[in-house]
Formats: sequence, C-alpha cells, structure tokens
Amino acid sequence: MVLLGLGLSGCLVPQSVEQNDNASRQHTVPIIDLSSLPSYLSSPSIPVYLQGTDDVGPQCHCHLQLQVPNITDQDPTIDLQARWYVDYDLGTPPSQLPAAVPTDLPGSFSQPGLSRGGVAFDIDADALAPGIHVIELVVAEKQGFAPDNANVILPHRSLLLGFDGTTLKIVVEVKPVRKLRLLPRRVPFHRRGAFPGARRSTQRRFALRGAAVERHRSAEDPGR
Repeated sequence: MVLLGLGLSGCLVPQSVEQNDNASRQHTVPIIDLSSLPSYLSSPSIPVYLQGTDDVGPQCHCHLQLQVPNITDQDPTIDLQARWYVDYDLGTPPSQLPAAVPTDLPGSFSQPGLSRGGVAFDIDADALAPGIHVIELVVAEKQGFAPDNANVILPHRSLLLGFDGTTLKIVVEVKPVRKLRLLPRRVPFHRRGAFPGARRSTQRRFALRGAAVERHRSAEDPGR
C-alpha cells in the first residue's frame, strides 16, 4: 500500500494485487524441507524389484510412493506448483511431459504460514524397464512455468526469466525379479490387488538411491 498526496493526504489507498507489475516483484524460491523427508530417501541405494512368481496373483503390482511432506515459501500469498518427471530427456518428447497431474499449492492472504503442505508420487515398478531411472520433482511459482507451447530449452519445465524453483532428484534402480528379500518397514511399499494381511511380501522390492535437492533456475536466464 502507498500513501498518496494531492488531496488524498492521510488516506491509504490499497493497490490491486493483479495490477502489480509481476516483472518488478521480487520472486521467492520454494524450499523442500529436508528435515521432513522420510528416512528412506536418505538411503544411498535401495533396489526396486519387479513382480515375481511369489507375488499374489497376476493383478498384484509393486508400487512405491515417494512422499515429500513439507514445502515452504517465504511469500505465503503466491501459488506454487509441483511437477513430477520420469527420465526427462530432450531427445524423447513423451518423457518431457509431467508424469502425473501437476499439484497446485495455493497461497493465501488470510493464512500467513509459510508451509504449503506436501506432495506424493506413486511409482509402478512394472511400468519401468530394468535399470536406472531418474525421478524429478520440480517446484516453482505456478505462473513462473513457461507456456507449454513456448520455444524454450526444457519443454514443459522451463521457468520464465526472473523465476527460480527447486528440484528434488531421486534415482530408482529397477532390477529383475529375484527371490524374496525383505526390506525395512520404513520403505513405503504397498501392493495393489493383494489380499488384506499379505504381510509376508509387503516389505520388499523397492529402493531409492541418491536423493538430492538442487536449485532450479530458469533455463532461459542468461545470467545463470
């Protein structure tokens, strides 16, 4: 708000947020709260095993849910958006699309808290080929993402000039089926199609390796 003169001395005239010059506003950087991440994300290497003959029925699929419980931003009023990518590759256009519907984390003028809550992504091991796969979570101001039809360096994830984001990278190693191998209970593994109480095979098969967080500056920013 600004204090105006010229006959309006002493009156506070509120500015419309929509009329603010977005280019002149200082943009903040979303932060992934590392202290809130599940302990399994800090494991150096946990393999992901494909469905085997000891699994319960042909409709039983092995899934791993990646959980990021808390994302914060110093500006509680802006809207954030989280996008997940699997094996993003400039030479493979289908891989450039978000692997799930983007998650909006709306801001608020009435709730000044910095926390926006969390996001999650479900991985089906049987949908991935054996080998190394890179899962990326990109979080940025919603209006900071370049339009999908824009001519940018990184389609569907580049940020407009002046915007910054944060990227969480997780490496998943999918391995061929092997004999039953139990993993610690802390791994958030669940089965679809398994009968209730099928606990013998619910603590295995999944792994993450090399979780890392980095700042994701606009690829179009010449000052990078």
